[in-house]
Amino acid sequence: MKKTILMIGINGRFISSLEKSETKFELILIEEEDVFKTRTKKLESPLIRKIILAPYQQSNEALTIIDSVFKKYDIDAVVPGVEYAVGIAGEIARKFSLNYLGEKSISYLTDKYMLRTICEEYLLPQPNFVKVTSVKDIEDFFDNKPIVIKPANRQASVGVIKVQTRDEIPEAFEKMIGSNEGRITAKRNMKWTYLAEEFQDGFEVSVETLIKDGEVLFHNITSKEVTGTPYFIESGHIVPGIVTKQQEQEIIKNQEKLINILVAQTGILHAEWIVTKEGPKLIECAGRVPGDDILTLIEHAYDFNVYENYIKMLCNMSTAIKTYAICGTAIKFFMPNAGILEDIRNLDILDKYKNEIIDFNITVNKGDTIPLLTSSWSRTAGYIIVKNKTNYQVKEFSDYLTNNIKFLVR
Repeated sequence: MKKTILMIGINGRFISSLEKSETKFELILIEEEDVFKTRTKKLESPLIRKIILAPYQQSNEALTIIDSVFKKYDIDAVVPGVEYAVGIAGEIARKFSLNYLGEKSISYLTDKYMLRTICEEYLLPQPNFVKVTSVKDIEDFFDNKPIVIKPANRQASVGVIKVQTRDEIPEAFEKMIGSNEGRITAKRNMKWTYLAEEFQDGFEVSVETLIKDGEVLFHNITSKEVTGTPYFIESGHIVPGIVTKQQEQEIIKNQEKLINILVAQTGILHAEWIVTKEGPKLIECAGRVPGDDILTLIEHAYDFNVYENYIKMLCNMSTAIKTYAICGTAIKFFMPNAGILEDIRNLDILDKYKNEIIDFNITVNKGDTIPLLTSSWSRTAGYIIVKNKTNYQVKEFSDYLTNNIKFLVR
């Protein structure tokens, strides 16, 4: 029997992955009109039954049409396709008694400051932090040690800036509050909040967890490669993550403590941690599928479709989740310097490794302007996804490819 899924916020990778599923799905999509109009690619999928344009970003207006949607369609599950849909997707699922992460999870996963506050109460390891609204707030928090300032309710590293000296604070504050996501957000006025926290020295990982009725069915650790300061832009990911056994145990222990704090019920969590000398500390956590093709990496490393099984959990269907990786996978983003692209060289190297390349996409042409890298949305040059026998080998292999493909910029 075909399952009808209501997706709030269009996620193209999510949709294309469900197209490969043996289970039959159909999709009802809700998207912001401003966001939909600025899509650069025409949205086509045999799974799409209806697209509804309605506000949902920092707005409950979409709730006014939900009763009519549920009367017209037999909805089996509600999923957020993007970060800004997590809250309203949860509200809709709760209203119609469908599976979701739970009320407590949703309330804390949509605001980094609130998440920090509840985790502090339960003594989960994390940086010291403070809510900020002005330069003075940051100056009062600054103790002559590096800090990070960032929006509490944005996504994709937008506005996340490292501050190393007191003199940097005014300019960094203006950059933070002036950050935007262009066509990703609706054009109406939004309310953004901000926080400052101690900078943590270490390496970053994320943990992707599938949960059904409060029980963990799957954990994966992803290694993250991040650019240097002042911005924190993810340049690549490796699955499974490259960590020691002790680090793995500590990370998973903290992840499961976080799950208990959130009283998470059914869904997916994507939490980011930094592994310091003192152990793993929480950076942030999202209650939706991760971006950057992390679930594509997991699919090929563990040999199961994560998107499909996530939906099956929500629909109370049996799943086919596998918990042991059979190979290593990696994604690397091409991140040339800002300027005018003159040429791309050595692409012929890819012909030698067709069996190891899962996906490859260069999204710029000669003469295009390469923007300055300030957030994940600035990575406009493309990516490559590869596999190899182990996570160590796939890291070496992906580094080799991206180091040899040259973007000439003037």
